Amino acid sequence: MITIANASRQHHNFNYRIPGAMQTTLVKIPSGTQVQIGKDFGVNEKEAIVSQLQRIGARSRSEMLTKPDPRFRGLVYSMDKPLNEDDLMATADTVIDGADITSAQEMMQSVLGADRALESVNGGARRGRSSGLEIKTTDTKGKVTGEFATDLAVDPSAPAAKLPR
Repeated sequence: MITIANASRQHHNFNYRIPGAMQTTLVKIPSGTQVQIGKDFGVNEKEAIVSQLQRIGARSRSEMLTKPDPRFRGLVYSMDKPLNEDDLMATADTVIDGADITSAQEMMQSVLGADRALESVNGGARRGRSSGLEIKTTDTKGKVTGEFATDLAVDPSAPAAKLPR
């Protein structure tokens, strides 16, 4: 049996193919839940399913709990037992932390992009010594749930920054 948990805030549809089968099977995994598949699967079928899960970014329960990865997006599988509530919550926190890191990186790219755009408008010369960004996240009621602020020091004599791709 394979347990697949969805620790993200989005519902997930997992399509998998059992070796030798002509069609795929769809498993719907709502946000914050886990499903069990393959009660009658043999070792080869289980390995094939795990391989398919790994290709879409799923991580094993043991790996997720011992080596959290901020790039992780939410699907966890276990070959032995379902995740308990604490494990699922810890995994969900890792997903949220990863999303925050990704957001911060995207915001930094925006700051660098704005700096580069202003440089080109000003005839290739920087006018300021810093660029900054401050963001506050709010819930649906307007309550601040998170804050992010950054200042980026810019050397006016330095060449334009290259944005990572």
